[in-house]
Amino acid sequence: MTDKKILCVVRASTEKQETESQKKELVEYCRTKGFTDDEMAFIEVAGASARKLNDKYLQMLEDIKATILASNSIKSVALWALNRLGRVESKLIEMKEFFVKNKIQVYCKNPSFTLLDDSGNITTGGSIAFSVYATMVQFETDEMFEKMQRGKARNKANGIYIGGNIKYGITLDENKHFIINIEEAKIVRLVYELYATGRYSIYKLANELNSRGINKDGKKFTYDMVQGILADESYCNLHIIGKEIFDNCKAIKDNTIAVKRTKEYRNVNFAVGLLKCSCCNKNYIAAGDFYTCYSKTLANRKHIKCECTSPVIRREVIDDLLWLVTQRLYQRFIMEMDAGEIAKLKDKENVLKQKIHTANEELSSIDDRLDKLGDAYFVDGSMTESQYNKRLDGLNNKKAETKSIIDNYNNELQEIVGKTKLLSTNEKYAQSLSIYDLNAEDIEDRKKIKDIMFQMVDSIKLNAYKDGKKKLVDITIISKGKIEFTFTYNIWINNFRKKECCIFYEANPLYSKDGDIIMLNKTVLEKINSKIGLPNLTNSELGEAVISLINKDTL
Repeated sequence: MTDKKILCVVRASTEKQETESQKKELVEYCRTKGFTDDEMAFIEVAGASARKLNDKYLQMLEDIKATILASNSIKSVALWALNRLGRVESKLIEMKEFFVKNKIQVYCKNPSFTLLDDSGNITTGGSIAFSVYATMVQFETDEMFEKMQRGKARNKANGIYIGGNIKYGITLDENKHFIINIEEAKIVRLVYELYATGRYSIYKLANELNSRGINKDGKKFTYDMVQGILADESYCNLHIIGKEIFDNCKAIKDNTIAVKRTKEYRNVNFAVGLLKCSCCNKNYIAAGDFYTCYSKTLANRKHIKCECTSPVIRREVIDDLLWLVTQRLYQRFIMEMDAGEIAKLKDKENVLKQKIHTANEELSSIDDRLDKLGDAYFVDGSMTESQYNKRLDGLNNKKAETKSIIDNYNNELQEIVGKTKLLSTNEKYAQSLSIYDLNAEDIEDRKKIKDIMFQMVDSIKLNAYKDGKKKLVDITIISKGKIEFTFTYNIWINNFRKKECCIFYEANPLYSKDGDIIMLNKTVLEKINSKIGLPNLTNSELGEAVISLINKDTL
């Protein structure tokens, strides 16, 4: 067997690049230097990036060194081009020093040069040539990379695809230009619209989309998918969504992440998501018995001075006022149920029907899996009893869970169907009184109440000021219809005589002690009802309406 005398290095930076033609040219070059085919050893590697210095490339350099040191006959290295040995100048110089130390000749085809003389000593010309070409390789590499980056930036600016994943809502035309995917863009807008309501966490929103039968390239939506859509501001530049709704969603997301609260706790604090600081524009959060601006809470945690001058206010005060206004807004909403509102309810009805359809498909799929499971155990005998029982329990639990979901959807559906019935004014008023059946002290009822609040109320504003020695706050609740209700609150009494609250609506007292609405001035209620547009029915009219509703339900 002929001893190997020359090591031929063949490198490709990617797995896809061809090395065969490079190898053939290198063999022909070695023949011109007097080496036979049997005297040639090869190190051939693809996917070794010399610019990025990835693991394959670093391993290639170690293999070159190890092969030379382990052989008594290899005294030369052949390169098709110097950049095949590397594209980083420091690594090339490192290999040059190794070759010189071990008296290894370097034959380079492009550019053409040798490193050592016939005695194995480095020549001045060879040293200069290697160093100059190493610098040129580094320069060419840097210049090529910069050109690539400029080209990518130019293509990106011109809306041309430059590789990588294509974001949801976008597709490519025949010229690889980005265009909007109409159907996916609708889903993107739906994601933002639902999240902007404040009623969905990212996890709940992903589940909501999946329950509607909406998917992404056949895959169910996950937390990361929804998070990615909500974090991508480029949807604004593409005019898929507006900047306002993006900023609203960002604010909701930032405050949700920043203030870690339990799911149940978030649900029982009515004003969270509605109350925003007029000083620094941050959301108010619930902190113990109070609502406070998030900036103040963060400053306290970090023990730093806060420039925000917004008031801290007792939670029960805001919650009770919200509940007072929401009750009457909801009554008006029920009474003004027109064709437009009915159309919206019909849309909700269709959504629920789609959810039920999707859930029923899942139920059918579970039944199919149960049948196959039975065949596998009883007919085929392809699984043990323990395996069968384990999978059977899992499928039965999933089936029960899916049935429960379907039942909940059906209950919601029946509720919506009931709301779409056209009733007389008196009957609608009687029906609207159902809002008073909800107990604000019950956790489950509070969740329902909060959902209704977010449908009825747009926002809450606070304005703190002094009147002599009195420290007052104007609490303004703004409805979706832009009706404003302003209540004046005495903070001093709240802070120092905590069992008393003093709140006025247009100079009429509304609150008494213990933070409960125990004295509602008749004049105050009439003013609020008048502002909303609620009728003042007599007891006789109301009684007749209730009887009429009962008879309809009975029929």
